[in-house]
Amino acid sequence: WRQRNDMSRALLLTTPIPQYFSAQVTWARRFHLPVPETNSLPVHVVGGGREHCRPDYNIQRATFPCPILEFVVGGAGTLHLAAKTYALVPGSWFTYGPGTRHRICSDPDHPLVKYFIMIAGPRVGPWLRAHHARPGTVARVAQPDRISAIIDDLIAFGLGDRSNRVACCARTLDYLILKLADLVLPGGPAHARAFQTYQRCRQYMEAHAFERKSLEAMAMACGVDKAYLCRLFQRFGRKQPQQYLQHIRMNHALTQLQTTDRLIKEIGWELGFSDPANFTRAFRRWFGVPPQTVRDGHPAVPA
Repeated sequence: WRQRNDMSRALLLTTPIPQYFSAQVTWARRFHLPVPETNSLPVHVVGGGREHCRPDYNIQRATFPCPILEFVVGGAGTLHLAAKTYALVPGSWFTYGPGTRHRICSDPDHPLVKYFIMIAGPRVGPWLRAHHARPGTVARVAQPDRISAIIDDLIAFGLGDRSNRVACCARTLDYLILKLADLVLPGGPAHARAFQTYQRCRQYMEAHAFERKSLEAMAMACGVDKAYLCRLFQRFGRKQPQQYLQHIRMNHALTQLQTTDRLIKEIGWELGFSDPANFTRAFRRWFGVPPQTVRDGHPAVPA
């Protein structure tokens, strides 16, 4: 990796930037950063961006001068990587680099929309291995919108005029790779169907969180039973469904306390608490302070 990184550095310093940016796009927002002259950053971002691919998008390379991570946020396509073929859908991410033969094709009827990030640095090889993202890795994440938001921030840093934009991009890259690992999904058609059901149930619960429905009624409205709904949240989420509903409701209450003059008991009634004392106790358990403390301007911190 050290020798490859030296070669990558030389290529990135001497090759015209447009070579890295595909012309097979209908829209793009991209940036390129100077390669640091010193090794002050063990891993840093060379360039990146968002690309809306043409229907005939077809990129084929035998190698690439530095590791690159791509993340699909829209459309569909096909990836040929390391003698294997993968379907690309929103949430798919993959890496390639020096010595990694690859081909990326867009579905003509559903052109790809994707991000790419070019990575370099004296420790890039060990860094990628430590995060299970060495070239040739293909994976998929839950909640692709959360990854998109992080990469959008990275692009904003890359295009910005702040003097420390290289460091900002490097720190954002660190967070991105951790979040990819945090949200990664195991493969398989059955898993994909279960995840789609989870997303549908979660979206329904978000939309109907303030209705006075039992968890059984919500599960029935989603076309599943309560036990299966709980298993879906245990498998894909961070909270049990009842805890997730409480998370939505309590954060709504927090926002109401901070931004409106509504009576505390009215906010409790909206969330289904007929007794203001019960709402106060529930709010205190969740945030560690009673509603009146937040209304008085003091911060609340989730327990």
